[in-house]
Amino acid sequence: MKNYGTIPTTSSPAPAVSNQRWNDLSSERRPWKEIFDYNSIGFPHNLNDAIERIETNMAYFRKNYAEIVYLIVVLSLLWHPFSLAAFTISVTAWNILYFRRDEPLLVLNRRIEDWCVLLFLGTLTILMLFLIDATENILISLAIGLVLVMIHGAVRNTENLSLDQEAAAGSAPFLA
Repeated sequence: MKNYGTIPTTSSPAPAVSNQRWNDLSSERRPWKEIFDYNSIGFPHNLNDAIERIETNMAYFRKNYAEIVYLIVVLSLLWHPFSLAAFTISVTAWNILYFRRDEPLLVLNRRIEDWCVLLFLGTLTILMLFLIDATENILISLAIGLVLVMIHGAVRNTENLSLDQEAAAGSAPFLA
């Protein structure tokens, strides 16, 4: 028999760290028809309006934008299979060790701080860029992807987004 509505007599300990990087409302992947809604396109009135739109859209479409940039980089590496494999391993390491984990990283029963994980992954990524022969391709494709994302963020209106604009502007880590 199940005990619905009963109050538990013991409490379980709360997790030590709650990783909210990708779990909050502003980081969900949005439907692609919403990102490419042509009725929401309009030029900003001034530079401040463009910056506000970019911040809001970066927070709202964060995962979509990341997927677009990743796709552009992958397409640029199709003629460099070794580089594509190294890049895919690097992105997978970032996802597993930093973005997707909800609890502290433990190595030999010792807690590893986030800044150490960032330092390790950043160093590994920079070394990978220097060792593969497609560093120029990756950097150019990243720049192209970021420019496309910034242009989209500037020209897409934010009035019809379901996310509170103040929360979106405050959670944009790239432009804060």
